[in-house]
Amino acid sequence: MSGRGRLPAGGCAALVLGAALSAGGCGAADDGYDAGTRFPPRADPVVVSPPQTAPAGRYPPGERDKSLLALSGPGAVVYDPSRLSPGDRADLARVLEDLFGTPAAPHVACDQGERAAADGLGLAPERLAAGGKLYKHHCVQCHGMGGDGRGPTGQWVDPHPRDFRQGVCKFVSTPTGKPTREDLLRVLRVGIAGNAMPAFALLPDDQLDALAGYVVYLGLRGRVEFDALAGLLGDGIDEDLPAFARGRLRAEVRAWAAAEGQAVRPGAPPDLNDGARVRSGSALFAGTAGCAGCHADYGRQEQYRYDAWGVPDRPADLTAGDYRGGKESADLFRRVRCGITAAGMPGQPGLTDDQVWDLVAFVRALPAPRDLPPDVRAKVYPGVK
Repeated sequence: MSGRGRLPAGGCAALVLGAALSAGGCGAADDGYDAGTRFPPRADPVVVSPPQTAPAGRYPPGERDKSLLALSGPGAVVYDPSRLSPGDRADLARVLEDLFGTPAAPHVACDQGERAAADGLGLAPERLAAGGKLYKHHCVQCHGMGGDGRGPTGQWVDPHPRDFRQGVCKFVSTPTGKPTREDLLRVLRVGIAGNAMPAFALLPDDQLDALAGYVVYLGLRGRVEFDALAGLLGDGIDEDLPAFARGRLRAEVRAWAAAEGQAVRPGAPPDLNDGARVRSGSALFAGTAGCAGCHADYGRQEQYRYDAWGVPDRPADLTAGDYRGGKESADLFRRVRCGITAAGMPGQPGLTDDQVWDLVAFVRALPAPRDLPPDVRAKVYPGVK
């Protein structure tokens, strides 16, 4: 779970208005990208793994890439794409365009064995073309053309807009970090509390579905590019680049498709206002589940750690009641059961469903001292009657 977002003056409303104006005004028709437009080659650091040490705090505003490039220490593996040879850069651009097309004509060149899975993920060319137009109109201002989270406003938003190119997201219903289609649709419909991601609940379902498919497309393309760059700039690639890229695409399509069968779907919650259940959740939080190790002082103490993108993140202050992954009971159940893999928060596969609900009951009650049993309240809020 992550901390609250910080926005520049004007907040989310200013960003959404800016995105609308850049796309031609609120509700303006958008014809998508020009036929000559190409995805830019990746220029930002490739963080294969961040340092194992804890970061001191957030990166300075506007200095994310500079800070990523400076990552060092035990476990840090970071590559600078500017060091790629011109020949390798040209070869990679050709391979990526062959597999994924262009912004104006997106496609996914799957093998026949993955074609059905790709279509099930919304990757048919006509769906991607529709999704690309919607993405340019609603999303590119923050998330960037290639889904890198580095659109015109992206560098100045904290938390940063999601970089889809890792092929993972934070608030998902699977233990792997791969989102399901419903995970993507949920974020599109309700947004993310505490940051600049707005809700798009007024868009028709078919448009939301097309947008979700386009996010999967950007994740596939970005992951193939990521792995190719890591290989070319690291220990090298043992096979020719086109074969390597096709192999990575094949594996990623399978992983995205497999996520649909890994989703945790909570049943109906029990009585979460039951004091005994809250008390049990408090004990689990401090003991068996190990939550207190990261959420020190219930999250009020800042303890940063690197996420999968190499960006400092802090476990949420659970006494504030701001849940970026959703505040509904089912949302909290998924966060506990699955964890937030991309942020380093482990899931709890060893707990029973009843124990997970106990933790949910405790987390729900934390922001309101009077909702806590007196003995628990004395631990969380000393001196509060």
